[in-house]
Formats: sequence, C-alpha cells, structure tokens
Amino acid sequence: MWYYAYNNQPVGPMTEAELRQLLAHGTISQQTLVWREGMSGWQPLGRTELAGMPPILHGPPPRPQAYPGGKVPPTRGEFAPGERVFTFMSKSADLMSDRWLLAIGFALLFGLITFAVQMIPYIGGLIALLLYGAFEVGVLRFWLTYVRRGHAQIDQMFSGFNQFLYALIIYLLMSAIMIIAVFIAIVPGAIIMAWGASSMDHEPNAAFIIGIVVLVIGMIVAMIYLSLVFSQVFYILADDPHAQVFATIQRSYRMMKGNKWRLFRLWLVYFVLAIAAIFTLFIGFIFLVPYMRVCQTAFYESLLAEERQAAGDRRATFSSVQSLG
Repeated sequence: MWYYAYNNQPVGPMTEAELRQLLAHGTISQQTLVWREGMSGWQPLGRTELAGMPPILHGPPPRPQAYPGGKVPPTRGEFAPGERVFTFMSKSADLMSDRWLLAIGFALLFGLITFAVQMIPYIGGLIALLLYGAFEVGVLRFWLTYVRRGHAQIDQMFSGFNQFLYALIIYLLMSAIMIIAVFIAIVPGAIIMAWGASSMDHEPNAAFIIGIVVLVIGMIVAMIYLSLVFSQVFYILADDPHAQVFATIQRSYRMMKGNKWRLFRLWLVYFVLAIAAIFTLFIGFIFLVPYMRVCQTAFYESLLAEERQAAGDRRATFSSVQSLG
C-alpha cells in the first residue's frame, strides 16, 4: 500500500491503481513525495518504480479530496523555479480557460463583501482592518485550490477565520514594520526640507524642493521593497495552517531573495493592464482581478518549486560530503 505526502502529513493507504487515478486527474504529480513499506524514505513519485506509469483515465474523475481544517491540495509542481513572468502568465491563462466563471464569480462576491463591510457607518474601516488577515487567508486558500486544480469552493473564503488571531497578529506586525521603515526612509528628505525651510523666504528654494523629492522617493522605495518582501506571507499561512508568525515572515523573506525584481515586473504588467481596463469602462476589471490572483498564485507555486530545488541541492551536497567522509 502506498502513501503520498500533503503538508508533511501522509495520505493513505492506497493501492497503485488509486495513485494512478489521482495522477491522471491532477491530484498528485511526478514531484509528489510517496512512500510504501520497504522504501528507505520518502521519494518523488517520478523517482520510484511508479515513474512513467500509465494513468487510469477510464471512469469518472475521483471526487476531489476534502481537506479539513482549512487545508488546500498539495502543489502540483506545474510551475518551474525562476520561470519567466510571461511564461507563467500564459500558463495561468490556459489554466483558467474552462473555469473563468468560477474565478469571476468568486472575485465579484469577495469584492461585494469587502465593499459592504467598509460601508458600515463609523466602524467599517476598523472592521475591515481587523478582518483583512483572516479574509486574505481564506481567499488565498480558494486560489491555491483553484490553481492546483482542486475542488475550489466559495465557502473557502471564510476558512481563514480558524486562524483569525495569527492572521491579525501577522497583519499588524507587518504594518508596524512598514510604518517604522517608511518613517526611517523619509528622515533624510525631512531633514533636507527643514534645512531648506529655515532659509526660505516667500518662495520654496532648491533645498526644500529636493527634500520633498527625496522624502517621496524614500517613502515609495521603502513601501515597494517591504511589500515585495512580505508578498508571500499570507500564501504561506493559507498553505500551512500550522505556520508560526515569525517563521512565516522569515520564510517569505527567504523565498523572495533574488525574486523581488521578477515579482516587481509582474506588478508593472498589472499596472499596464489596469490602465487598459479603465478604457473598457472598467468592465475589463471583471476579468483582470481574478487573472491577477491566479498569476500571483502561480508565482508562489514557482517559488515553492525553487524551494524544493534548493532542498534537493542541499541533500545532494550533504550526501556527497558523507560519501567523501
């Protein structure tokens, strides 16, 4: 009997035929870790005797597995590490080809709920702030399930409330770090502005104007940099219900090393597409918003592939050192 790994937990037991059916319908991939009695340890399916096994395509697709406790299906490994932006954008469009209605419906419903919360008199903004983290975790669980071709459901939107406290703490911590970083970043510009203002008559002098420019640039750079660093935090929390607060932020930082410019290029593409959507009387946003979510999720999948590759390289290096010893 076989087992496959999901979120570092074994799923099984199951027969080889059942594994073949799961492979055929995309629940697992050649990169999924599997194990059976007699194996020395967990290995990717593609490195076992099951590699290249013909999938079972007859019969109805197996019902997508339910993942209790806010879990999502395991990654399918469809996106390569370091994959070019336009490559995974194209793959994302192909992935949505027969499921646009579900993606659009979910995005519209979430937008309406968010708008309704913010419209609550006096306290709408505060409630939206408190609920942001939990909603984001639930929303990302939907998009992770969607991209991994699982059974994405509308009610996943609310599954993040089982991690409400963690999500709120992480959101407040990131906000505090952002505020402190922005404050530090604007100090040089503020000093130059103050120096210029001290010698200013009635017209702004060059020092005052330079100070404003330095202040604005510092603020923008700090916000963009930290937004890139923190960009994977809620994906990690959505993907792993047991993730810890500081470990989640640290992992996002590690994942984004060497990938900030790649994600920033993707954001620039979003900006251009958003401008184009404005000229469609904003109708284009109905399609653009879910597409952006799928692309962002594809980027996270690419980062996971990079993590797996790095882990494999470390294991290979360790094995080589052991063999030399």
